[in-house]
Amino acid sequence: MSGEAVLGRLPRPDRAELHPGWFPESAAGLEDRRFALVHIDVGLYQPAYTALGWFSGRVNHAGYILVADYAHRLTVGVGRAVRQHAEETGASYVVLPDRSGTAVFAM
Repeated sequence: MSGEAVLGRLPRPDRAELHPGWFPESAAGLEDRRFALVHIDVGLYQPAYTALGWFSGRVNHAGYILVADYAHRLTVGVGRAVRQHAEETGASYVVLPDRSGTAVFAM
């Protein structure tokens, strides 16, 4: 799906920003920003682990980090990244009973 198509599906596209590219390079210039909601959907161990580390200190109190494909059989690295991040930081998460088992960290 193109970036324009994604924005076209949002109720307030004027309040969204897209930063396509490889992470964390795509986040250059955002180091001082805070986030209310982060959705990580990368499908691989290293990008998921890196994104969790990068965003976890930048999410507002009462914000959320959602990690797609935590329990999907084809993306076992994502689950490993979530578990490793939680073990290293002491953060807790829950797994939603959706199609791919989305992990949710409440900050």
